[in-house]
Parts: sequence; structure tokens; C-alpha cells
Amino acid sequence: MQIPCDSTNMSDSLQQILTELEAQASAATLTELGTLLRNEDVRAHPTAKKCIPHVLDLASKEPLEALRVLVNFTADNDDNRVYMVSNDVSAAEFWTWLFSQLHCPKDQDVCLRAILLLSQFVHNIQEPAKTTVVSALAEKGAGDAIACYLRELEQSGRLDDLVQPMELLSEISAVSTISSDNLQWITDAAARAQELDSEERSELLDFASQAIFNATNVDTRLGGPSTSQLYELLTQVSGESTHVKRRLFSACGNMSSYANHDNWAEVELNVHVLVDDKADPYVAAAAAIALGNCVDSKEKQEVLWRKLEQMEKPDVIVDTLAQRSFGDLVQYQAFHFFSNAMTPAVASRLAEQNAGALLRATKVVVDNCNYYKEIAAVYFKFMRRFIGALDKTQLEPLLDLWALVESCDDASCAETQLLLLQALCHIPPTPLHAKLVAHAFPLEGNVDARLVLEKIKTLACVLHTYDMSQLSGCFGDFEHDFVAPLSGFLGQVQPSARAEHSAARALANNTKFLAASALKSAPSRSGPWGELCARCEQILHKNESKSESLTNTSIPSS
Repeated sequence: MQIPCDSTNMSDSLQQILTELEAQASAATLTELGTLLRNEDVRAHPTAKKCIPHVLDLASKEPLEALRVLVNFTADNDDNRVYMVSNDVSAAEFWTWLFSQLHCPKDQDVCLRAILLLSQFVHNIQEPAKTTVVSALAEKGAGDAIACYLRELEQSGRLDDLVQPMELLSEISAVSTISSDNLQWITDAAARAQELDSEERSELLDFASQAIFNATNVDTRLGGPSTSQLYELLTQVSGESTHVKRRLFSACGNMSSYANHDNWAEVELNVHVLVDDKADPYVAAAAAIALGNCVDSKEKQEVLWRKLEQMEKPDVIVDTLAQRSFGDLVQYQAFHFFSNAMTPAVASRLAEQNAGALLRATKVVVDNCNYYKEIAAVYFKFMRRFIGALDKTQLEPLLDLWALVESCDDASCAETQLLLLQALCHIPPTPLHAKLVAHAFPLEGNVDARLVLEKIKTLACVLHTYDMSQLSGCFGDFEHDFVAPLSGFLGQVQPSARAEHSAARALANNTKFLAASALKSAPSRSGPWGELCARCEQILHKNESKSESLTNTSIPSS
């Protein structure tokens, strides 16, 4: 039958088909309707929608023709797709029947057409319709059904048919939790990607990596693929598929972060990967993160190092990770291991044998921190632990490294710069001190109270360590670059310190101590110094006691 071209023929043809469906339809009627529905105007016709409940009733009797009708009905028509999963159509029995075909696949032609129908709900569909229909399908059990079919395809060797079901699971995983069994089947199927040709392999790994990432991006999970299986899958992916590798790398991190995941059982595996120079950098970084996740206390840190020492020399572990050539910014999250495993011995090894490697890594992170803020946050947490664990004699030889840290203008580095300045108060002042001091003054926007306290502590540390004649030599214009900004800083902090709550009391105590320190350090009471001294006296006058010190208030350490 020809597809009708005018509205009168279209309406008449659809009405005739509806009448036949209401009576006793045959496969020929479904075939005719399916052909008509290839026309987008027919798909949008109200009568077409009236035919669908009858088609659903016939699905178990005439599955191929009924599914062909539904495939064409939902093609490029979001309204029809939403209708198919809504309460406006008595489709509960149909979806139960359809998913039973995938749970226990017997007729492969029916299964393939069922997958084709489900694919209509994710292709060329706009939001919010897409989220609506995919969520509805997930609630009806599509995820379990498709995963069962995927498992059957993988186990029977029908690898050429894996791509479409995997794409569906990648979409469903974005709106619904994937069970551990289904996640395992997804990973098993992805592992067979190497047996496909290049294009299908890329598509399968693309969809599988998205599904695996989504499925692991939850708070906790029991079961699923092993860490070693994900490592093997990561290794299989070609270097050009960065987005796939990143998703699988993130999935490894998700799993090792679960509260119920036993990272201790995988220490040997992760150490072996970490010290292997030929290991895929994504896998090596994931292994480092997992080892870091073993530690949540000082006691656990000690246990970890004792265990590591039984397998490899600590210096080899430190050197291999610090010197590994990372080609993707996300891999620098491997420094999470150093954050949690940092000791004076580790810091010393990094400073004395890996300064060049740290310089290169820091430059990469600093240069890209505006685009990779989460990675910068991880790296600068490591840097704070490193600075805190260093012996004061090891600070000065690393001035090139500290200059890179100072040059970072991202908020993720702010606390690190303050802690660095505190540490550098153990050496004679340098121009770097002046640059770091400048980071302590600004209080723009909503600054966290903890960071404000750290700024106050840092400035007080500078004032207590150096006399003004020492410090002034670091600045081009000392009064303009230090005295006036310090006065302005105290003026900004003072109002907040008057509020009646615990954080404000801590702020008030520390502000008062800074003011007293500045007043004591002032070489004169004229010019900018006079303004600063007046500000300090005002702050001290508004507090009852003038003998508080920073030790009276607990300031969180890094």
C-alpha cells in the first residue's frame, strides 16, 4: 500500500485500520499500519494514537508486526514516546511481555526488534521527554531485562549485537541504579570488545564506560566487577579514547572510595601496578588512589607502610609515583596517595630525590587549575601535607617549587599559599615572602571563616617572626604593599568579629592578637603606620582583655 500523501486519504486509511483493529485484526492490518506510520504526518495524527492500545494487545500474538508498528509510531516523535510510557495507555501487560522476551530470549528476531523499539526512546529525543521516558522504562524493569539479554549475547558469542543493548544500559544507568549483577554483566560484555572490529569496539567501550561510571557513582555497593577486572579493561582501551579511559578511571576511584570496599585486600595488586614502569598511567593512578584510601587515621597509615615495606622498598614506591609521566590531568589525582601516606620520611624523599619531578607536576597543575579545579584541589591538599611534613632545613632548596605554588591564582591553592608562608617564616625573608603575604590580604566575596582564621594566623606569624626592618627589604614599597593592606584587612575583619557566635568569638580573639602584634611591630605612629596603629587600638579597645593569643583558640590545621 502506498503511504498516503493528503490528509483526507490519511484520515480515511487510519480510520479503516482502527475499525479493523477494533473488530478482529490480522497481521496484514498491522503491516499496513506499520507502513503508514513511516510518514511523520501519520505518526502525529490523533487516530494513529487511538490504534496503539489495540496493537499492544496483539503484541504477544503477532510480535514482529506489532513491534514494527510501535517502532515506526515512536520514530522521531517525542509525544508518542511519552504516550507509550504514560498512564494514558494500558501498556502494563505489554511491557511485562516485552521484557520477558529479553529475560528469557528464545526468538532472536523478536529480541532484536524489542531492542530496536527501546532504542527509539533514546535516539533523537529532546529533554525533558528523554528523562521522562528513560526513567519510566527503568521503573518498569528495562534495566534488568536488557542486562539479561546482554549477558545472553555475550555468553552465546553474538558479540555483533552487543552495542545497542549497551547503549540503552548507558542511558538507563544515568537515571536509575544498576544492580551489582547487571554491572558485572556489563563489564563482562565490555571485556569482549577486543573481538569486534574497530568501529563497533569503540562504540561498545564508549557506552560500557558510561554505564560502568554511572553504576559506580553511588555511595556504596556490594558485588560487581573486581578491581583487577576494571584495570584490565582500562588497559585494553586505546590511548586515543581519552573519554573512555577517564570514565573507567573514575569508576575505579568510585569503587575504592566505598566505605564497604576492602582496599586492604588489594594492597598487593595495587603495589604491583604502582611500581610497574610499564603499567598504563590511568591504572597506576587508580592504584595509587586505592592505596591512599586504605588510610583514614594515623594508625592505619602506620599499618599501611608496614605492609608496603614487606612488598617493596618505600623509596621505590615514592620515586616511582613521583616520577611517573602522566599525560592526562586527571591522573594527577594519584597524589592522593601521598596526601594520606605522608610522613617526614616520605616528605624528605620527595624533597631530596624528586624535586624536579614535583616541579614538573606542580607546573602542569598550576597551568591548568582553572580548567581542572577538582584535580587542583586534590593536588594542593597533597602539597599542604608535604609542606607540613618537611623539615625546616629542606624548605629553602625548594624555592623554585614554592614560587610555582605562589603563582597559582585559583582558590583551591589559597590555603596552601598561607601554610607555605607560615613554613617559610623559618628562613630569612625573600621576595617570595612578599608575594605570599599579598595572598593573605584579600577578603573578596564569601570567604570561608576557616580561611579567614588561617589568614590572620599567617599574618600574625609573619609579624612575630620578622622585625619590620627585615621584612621591608622584601617589598618594593613597604608601606603601600604591606602596611596599608594590613590596615585594610583588619578593617574588613573587625565587623565580623563582633557577632555573637562561636566562630565570631574565635575570629575576634585572633583579630585582637593580630592587632596587638601589628601595634607592637610598628616603628612609628605617622603616615600609614598611624592609620594602622589607630585601627589596632580601636580593635583592642573594643575587647575586654588585651592578653589573648592565638593559642587560646583552636584553629584547624591542614
